[in-house]
Parts: sequence; structure tokens; C-alpha cells
Amino acid sequence: MHSKRKVRSFFRSFRIYLFVWFIAMALFNIIRRLGTTDVVNSIPVNQPSILITLQIIIPLSFILAILSVVSDRILSIHRTMHMSYGKVMFLSFLLNIGMLLVVVIFGYRVLHNLGLDQIAPNEDVFRAVFSKNMLVAGIYISFMNLLFGISRLVNANLGEGNLWKLITGKYHKPREESFIFMFLDLKSSTTAAEKLGHLKYSEMIQRCFYDLTVPLQNFGGAVYQYVGDEAVIYWKPDQGLKQANCLRLYFEFDKILNEKKEDYFSEYGWHPEFKAGLHLGPAIVTQVGSVKREIAFHGDTLNIAARIIGLCNEKKSKILVSDVLRQNLIGNNPQLDQITFHEKGIETLRGKEEKMGVYDVVRIP
Repeated sequence: MHSKRKVRSFFRSFRIYLFVWFIAMALFNIIRRLGTTDVVNSIPVNQPSILITLQIIIPLSFILAILSVVSDRILSIHRTMHMSYGKVMFLSFLLNIGMLLVVVIFGYRVLHNLGLDQIAPNEDVFRAVFSKNMLVAGIYISFMNLLFGISRLVNANLGEGNLWKLITGKYHKPREESFIFMFLDLKSSTTAAEKLGHLKYSEMIQRCFYDLTVPLQNFGGAVYQYVGDEAVIYWKPDQGLKQANCLRLYFEFDKILNEKKEDYFSEYGWHPEFKAGLHLGPAIVTQVGSVKREIAFHGDTLNIAARIIGLCNEKKSKILVSDVLRQNLIGNNPQLDQITFHEKGIETLRGKEEKMGVYDVVRIP
């Protein structure tokens, strides 16, 4: 199951990079043809047919996409979580220089095999790599790599997908949409903070949320915000209900923490455990702020999810869901393997008049 998710994740990233690199290389070809700058004008360029141009761009885009995904995997969050953005960008730059040499040599071979000697003169590889044409292409690819790296960092800070939403102004005006919200909170947080001290406690929380990364990627969750030792995660209903992704994320995260139990005890003297409360319903989503912009959610759905997690200690449950979410999960997954629901009562949630059923969720090994 994990290997299948990794393969799907690889190909999802590859498709995105392939599209982006194809557009980038096509744009580079157009710029060279138009000769919009003195630097580009100084380079002798033939005018090959569109078919020949595609024969050059497609394989280069393909190999650049593969190398970009490999670079992301090498510089994954687990390898760089203790590094500053500056160090990560520097390592990415060095890695991309090495990969760039591979791409340039590959590009030279492709051009040479196609017989486009005017673009890539028939000379030794070293001279071809450092020819004007290849150097300009290398500078362009390096610049695009840097641009992609910055956009990934900005997107990570804003939340997955929110950069594009801010650019397009999708939520410039408030809109009502349906979401699944999960409030994920550390159990016995006060006791842990008193025992570990604020600095060690903060380091542990930081590591916990790093360990949350893989479940988020595997099950399509997006982080709305981190508040102290609590994370608020959301899904669009079709994403969260599919194969019960909203529940499987929690169980995967809980499994990771249990597998690393000894590591946490060794480092912090504490084994962190989290509880969760989930609800599905409408919420208002809108862009807020001017000095610092972000996508914000408002409405009863968040308030109900927050109150459901508040019942976890009382009900002695690690994860509770509303009856509304339970019914939707069952309706969308008639054969919900390895997951069962146990009613924990009909509750009048604090601040609400209507009653709501809450259910404990148990994963069968």
C-alpha cells in the first residue's frame, strides 16, 4: 500500500513538472527565435521545423521533469527539516548544477543524433557543454529551477494550492463551500509541557508536525493552520470521503508516532499521542489580510469540529466524528474495510441548541 502511494505521488509530481518544463522550454525556444535580447541575438539560431523543435523540447522536458522529482525526493522534508530555507535552496542549487550537466550532455547527444549540427556543432562533449548555446540554455534552466524552488517554498508557507488561489483571486469575495475539518490536538499537552520545559516541548511538537507530512501527502489533507500543539486540517468532501482518507490520515499519523515511540522517548522522554475531532459541513472561505494574506475559513462547521475534539477525553476516545460525517463516509464507501464506528451518545454541543450524534472510530488491525 505504501509503495503504491509513493509511486502515485511520484507520477503526480512528474506530470506537473513535465507540463511546467515543457512550457518553460517552449518559451525559451520562442525567445531565442524572436531574439528579444542582445544576449539571445548574439547566438546563431537556425529555424528548424516545429516537428524538429518538438523532438528537442519533449525529451528535454521529460528528463528535466524526472530530475526535478528526484531532487525533491533527495531534499525531502525529513532530510532538511532542521535546515534553514537558505541552506535548502543552496543544496538545491548545487544538486541542480550537477543534474544540469547531465541534461546539457543529454541535450547535446539528442541534437547531434538528430543531425542539427548548426545548433550543436559536431565537436567534443566538453566544448559542446560550454558552448554559447548550451551556456545560455543552462543559465535559463538554472533560473527556472530557482523560480520553481521559490514558488514551492511560498506555496508551502501559504498552504498547498493556496498560492494559485491567491493569484487567481478565487476567494477574493467570500464563498460558501463544503469541507471536512479535522482538529488534531496533542493529548496531555499541559503535563508534557511542564515535564519537558517549553523549549524541549516546542522541539517535540515541531518534530510531530514534520512526521505529519507523509500522511498529509498520502491522503490529500491540507493544513489550514497550526495553533500551538494543534493542527487544523481540511479536505474537499470528494477527497476526504474517498477511501475514508480523512480517517486514514489520522491512523497513519498515529502509526508513525507509535513506530517512533522509542526515538521520542530517547530524545524527549515523552511519547506524543494525538486526539482528533472531525465534522463535515458548509464553511465560508475567503481571502483575508493585506500586510499578510491568507485563505481563511469561518462558520459553524469549524466550531462543531473543535467541540467534538473537546469530547475525546470525556468519551475516552482518540478520534471522534460527527454522525453527519459518518453517514457520508458509509454512503461513499459501502465496503469500508478495517474501520468501524461506535456510537458515543447524542450530545448537545456547547454553544449549540441542536443535538448531534458522535461516534468513536476504531481501526481493525
